[in-house]
Amino acid sequence: MMQACPLLSIRAVTKRFKNAVVLDGITLDIEQSEFLTILGESGSGKTTLLRIIAGSEQPDSGELWMQGERLDGVPPNRRNVNTVFQHYALFPHLSVFENIAYGLRAKRVREPELTGRVDAVLAQMKLGEFSRRRPAQLSGGQQQRVAVARALVNRPSLLLLDEPLSALDASLRRHMQAELKALQRKVGITFVFVTHDQEEAMALSDRIVLLRQGRIEQIDAPRDIYNRPKTAYVASFIGHTNLLSAQIDSGRARIGGLEWPYASERRETLFSLRPEHIRIVKDDEHGAPGGLRCKGSVRRRVFAGASELLEVDCGYGLELKIRVSGQTARADQVTVEFSLERLVPLLG
Repeated sequence: MMQACPLLSIRAVTKRFKNAVVLDGITLDIEQSEFLTILGESGSGKTTLLRIIAGSEQPDSGELWMQGERLDGVPPNRRNVNTVFQHYALFPHLSVFENIAYGLRAKRVREPELTGRVDAVLAQMKLGEFSRRRPAQLSGGQQQRVAVARALVNRPSLLLLDEPLSALDASLRRHMQAELKALQRKVGITFVFVTHDQEEAMALSDRIVLLRQGRIEQIDAPRDIYNRPKTAYVASFIGHTNLLSAQIDSGRARIGGLEWPYASERRETLFSLRPEHIRIVKDDEHGAPGGLRCKGSVRRRVFAGASELLEVDCGYGLELKIRVSGQTARADQVTVEFSLERLVPLLG
């Protein structure tokens, strides 16, 4: 069975600003109707990549193809791409209706069609009762919905969102995340979402592209990028983890006082072990098959509502972060256990 052509193909795109390489050979396929998040810390190149897709920046080398046609070199206003900016860029002197209609008026869409399309997207975004208001009369969440509506009314094939939730408070931000996800599923348009917030990326995305210093560190579904990180950077950037360096000798791996069979040509291997994959057990409790166990002293507790993050010193230089239920006994000396299958080997 032949695979569908990706909506957008980015091929070996490189971008420099003066002597600094901001994007270094980015190659990426973006599929039809997916919610793709470009994630990275400040300076990773994520916004530059978004601007290249939008056409407001040109790559120094590489190509962009959209539905089989070359896209780089096409002016921004001729790309079937719209952008929702971080600060929304709404016109303060125009009503909600006229803000949404602005792009259609620029394209000289006739009034009956324009009114019908704007009314439809107002209803879709639950903004009908606010159509006569101006942006200053709206809440942050309502302004965000107007910015999305203004983009959607143009019926783009691809919607770019440049950290559009960053100005909202935490509670409203979580609510808008759910609304954005539901909206993308409803309209079926491909969303490319830029953020530095890994929790936001995990909540929204079909796939995550993690950028580091202008290069792709890993592309995967949220569950896979969390459970099977490829590098120490990915494991540390996405959630909490324990990075454990094991010495390999004669088919055995050793970390602190722990030892188990492990075949590798390398003399040293770095593993990721998530805090929630370690549990506190009773000394007389029967051990799980293939499990490793050690005793340790609780050095620090960080309360997080339903759970706590413990820092446990197991001796021999082995310190573990452990996420446990808030109901767990508060002993200072604990026995901890984890399964070998939870140790994820990393490339470095």
